[in-house]
Amino acid sequence: MQGLRIENVGVTYAGDNGQDVVALQKVDLDFARGEFVVAVGASGCGKTTLLSSIAGFMAPSEGYIFVNGRQVEGPGADRGVVFQKHALMPWLNVIDNVAFGLKMRGVGKAERHAEAMKQVRAVGLERYATHAVYQLSGGQQQRVGIARALASNPAMLLMDEPFGALDSLTREQVQESVLQIWAREQKLVFFITHDVEEALFLATQLIVMTPSPGRVSRRYELDFGRQYVAGGNARAIKSQPEFIRLREEVIDAIHAGAGAAAAH
Repeated sequence: MQGLRIENVGVTYAGDNGQDVVALQKVDLDFARGEFVVAVGASGCGKTTLLSSIAGFMAPSEGYIFVNGRQVEGPGADRGVVFQKHALMPWLNVIDNVAFGLKMRGVGKAERHAEAMKQVRAVGLERYATHAVYQLSGGQQQRVGIARALASNPAMLLMDEPFGALDSLTREQVQESVLQIWAREQKLVFFITHDVEEALFLATQLIVMTPSPGRVSRRYELDFGRQYVAGGNARAIKSQPEFIRLREEVIDAIHAGAGAAAAH
């Protein structure tokens, strides 16, 4: 199967008090190539744990994860990761940051420079290719991080709240850029956020997670992001009655899940 398959995944780890913490329990999901998957939920619902398990940074305590039919047993070049903080190397310029992963894999200088420049153009930063990263804005730095993740041509792009530190206007601009990149690249994206409006705008598949332990409580199939890619206006899309209705429904579901967890 081309895509992501998560089979009965659970993650348990030892807590600070010596008691086991069940971070995820019985997560079963599958997504096809080309979907934009967004996970949303209250703090402690296991979103980051799930992303880390898909990335191969942590092994599930039970169950299995497959990317394009191959079991995830650790980090791999088939999964590109964009972190909350851009994690760029300040001593390298933009193009060398984007090319860094290719360099580590032994790709020749001319080839990696050409691929890095292609991705720098894809995120609209060709004017800044030789700039130091500290000369860029926060939104531009996150675009460099996205270009770096794409440079190795991964099957999946994993994005861990990448826009959380951006101001609202920049955040909206980068959301739109990411949708355009996703539509062009046709990669499977797994994105986590606390922002429900962001989740609804980006997702073709939205999962709502509840805490203690982390589980998927709801799943929605959406097309707001595809409407934007097809030429829609972002503000008009976010003002649609159905968008507003779903926003309130998802917020209620998150609050209900968090409240139920707190009551236990």
